[in-house]
Amino acid sequence: MKQNSKLALMIFGASVLGSAATIFATSALKQSNGFSDTYFSSTEQEQNSGFIRTAARVASVETDFTVAAEKSINAVVSVKPFATPHDAAQSCGYTAVTPDGRRISIATDLGHVTDTVMNAIYGSDLVMLESNHEIDLLRRGPYPYPLKQRILSDIGHLSNTACSDAAVKLLDSGTVRFMLGHLSKQNNTPDLAYETTHSAFTIHGAKAGSDYLLGVAGDNGKAISF
Repeated sequence: MKQNSKLALMIFGASVLGSAATIFATSALKQSNGFSDTYFSSTEQEQNSGFIRTAARVASVETDFTVAAEKSINAVVSVKPFATPHDAAQSCGYTAVTPDGRRISIATDLGHVTDTVMNAIYGSDLVMLESNHEIDLLRRGPYPYPLKQRILSDIGHLSNTACSDAAVKLLDSGTVRFMLGHLSKQNNTPDLAYETTHSAFTIHGAKAGSDYLLGVAGDNGKAISF
């Protein structure tokens, strides 16, 4: 989960600096039965924020990241992992608390949102949530049947619809900043992911810009200021 750790540090550093830093998802390439599931790649932004240098001390169940920014701002961010239901060893997400009390969560690689996951990310100020695939695109796509079943299973990846359902619950919990991530390039598009969750929020009576900020991590994604 090194990629998630790097993304978390980017978010935490931006928070400490107090800049309107943009958040983008990391890229990943996963191989299965000869087929690759390619995800939309990340882009480094906000060069004017300065370089963020990090040092980490790993404990058994909790990691404290000490972030030193170029502007000589020092802070300690508490990071706790939580288990995610995925067919990989020790799959997990992260929830962090910044020095000023803001909570940031990353939840990807999950076939469904368990009580453990929801309890960990509930009430976070910003959540990066997996919106991996559009179910119809996956079912009609070129993947072998066993791979499709794996992705659709409870230990696979979260669909756009399942993501939107979880996002509505998070919205009710007080979360106002959302980043959709871990999109499959073969079985999804940034527009589909965005519209699915945006429509769910609209049906729920929420208005973009005033009630929430929604972005998609990827080549065509929209940035979110935190």
